[in-house]
Amino acid sequence: MRYVFILLIILLLLLQYKLWFEGDGIRRTVELKKAVATQEQKNNILHKKDMKLAYKVQDLKHGQESIETIAREKMGFIKAGEAYYQIVDKKK
Repeated sequence: MRYVFILLIILLLLLQYKLWFEGDGIRRTVELKKAVATQEQKNNILHKKDMKLAYKVQDLKHGQESIETIAREKMGFIKAGEAYYQIVDKKK
């Protein structure tokens, strides 16, 4: 009976070692959970950026104001009858 008990203890210790220290044990599970949480945060950030871009695309497809704003700010367009003034810095 004593040998069976010792054998069971050794078997239990071996199983505990595999559970805690080998490749697919508890340590790896904790690492994977942290990696999943990090990736979910990155995905949420990217999802928010995607939503903003989708809104901009929708606005550009259907809104004249956004197209006009981009044309004025980035391309220097002006409406008929408007005067354009450029201020030049003499220091440069």
